[in-house]
Amino acid sequence: LDSTPSSSSSFSFIGTTLKEHSLVEQAKIFMKKSTEASKWAPEYVLNYVHLLELDRKYEDGLTECAEFCRLHKKSVVSVSGTSVSCEEVLIVLQAALNILSGKSASSEHEKKLREKRYKVESIKDEKLDVTLCRVSGAVDSETDYTYIGIDKIPTEKSRKKFSDAELNTLAIWFTVVKLLYLKGLLQFIPPLTALIEPVRVHQRLHLTLVRNEHAYYTLISQLMEYFDDLRFLRPRLTPNESLYVFGDSHSLPLAWKSFKLQGKDREIRPVLATGVKAWHLRKESNFYPKYAFFQGAESIPNNSQVLFIFCEIDCREALAKAVEEAKYISIEEGIHRVVDIYVDTLCELAEKRKFHIYVHPVLPVLDVTRQIVLRFNKILKKRVEEDNTKMIKWINLNILEDDEERVKIEYQLDGTHVNPAYFDLYKDQLRF
Repeated sequence: LDSTPSSSSSFSFIGTTLKEHSLVEQAKIFMKKSTEASKWAPEYVLNYVHLLELDRKYEDGLTECAEFCRLHKKSVVSVSGTSVSCEEVLIVLQAALNILSGKSASSEHEKKLREKRYKVESIKDEKLDVTLCRVSGAVDSETDYTYIGIDKIPTEKSRKKFSDAELNTLAIWFTVVKLLYLKGLLQFIPPLTALIEPVRVHQRLHLTLVRNEHAYYTLISQLMEYFDDLRFLRPRLTPNESLYVFGDSHSLPLAWKSFKLQGKDREIRPVLATGVKAWHLRKESNFYPKYAFFQGAESIPNNSQVLFIFCEIDCREALAKAVEEAKYISIEEGIHRVVDIYVDTLCELAEKRKFHIYVHPVLPVLDVTRQIVLRFNKILKKRVEEDNTKMIKWINLNILEDDEERVKIEYQLDGTHVNPAYFDLYKDQLRF
């Protein structure tokens, strides 16, 4: 195939097929070709960056996003008289990349981006079912703040439908926020949120092809509210002083949290494995989420303290469907099968890598899956506590009201995840 725009979709198809079977290194070759052949069209850039995520090449992913923004500086996403350009996003992104490469601030503006204090506040209009992340920045002192970007939810919903190019450009910007969070560069997330929110709010992006990128963006933007000071880089402590939280999106509310345990400072480091079901971890599987899981595990040092948060996707997407398709006689049979795969995998990791493993219960946040989750946790807890090797430990946790109908208000976040305050319910069960 020639590297021409007409070949882009063919290169992408081959790359996607290879990725589906965990042939990630080979897939990256074809995804990169699709990006170059398309002259850095956003949909192909996005696919390539997601491949880099599978290999935990977060800095490389940010670099690719920066190159996209550089080549498309004048490209904008606009709605209701407000627009954001790739050039504006690039200014913030390049400042973050300069820190990663150890460079000094290249301008007074970049210096301010590094040093400015930000506050983020999530406000929700229940009637419109819209949440806005409102950003404010310090003016001249540590106590005076002024709003940056949009400061209130518009009363009229935009009727505009984004083009595919605009959607994919937004998805790249959303992914930048996600990668900055995973790299511990929290300081640069609020200025990006301030740029993006005016064109994002009131758009029903959860119903589009970029819903996954949008979900990570909104979660992370809301989590900024729970940090006292974003200006220093993470991690701040050594691996021996850290708890690794390894999981799907439910691991992110705990990321970079500082806490004291037994009189000593500790820090939580995130290890994200997007889209992983415990079902993917069975021996015969070669689906790429399994690759992501073991790449994540490989990134954690031997002898580490590791909190595993998985299986929510099994409960939400797989178990009921498997019973409907007659793969199992009952939900309980399906749960036992998934739990066995999960616990066996954790025990193998504990033995080979000398991990000190804590098994986090599935969080029963969603109303529609809560009863399945509670049944799942009961069986998972029993299986963990019956493990004779004593290499894994169950975390006892209850975030529900007494009637088990809803999450306690002090732990609620976005209707899907919980906020970081819930960690205090079980941190004393950890041992270093």
